Amino acid sequence: MGNEASWDWNTDLKEIPVEEWKERFNWVEDVKVSPDGESVASIVNVDEAAFQICVNGEVRDGEYEKSGG
Repeated sequence: MGNEASWDWNTDLKEIPVEEWKERFNWVEDVKVSPDGESVASIVNVDEAAFQICVNGEVRDGEYEKSGG
């Protein structure tokens, strides 16, 4: 998987409120967690046929259309 030896296993509880994203965006899909558990990313619908990538609650620059296939 990668650099497991560099992961910090002794951290305090960290929470990313993914459920709150469902209130901020029209819908949330394809939620993925990074291998080190530090990041959560998802495709979010921000407008009709307009999607963005949300990482740890922050929307990345760029807007995308969903492909049909």
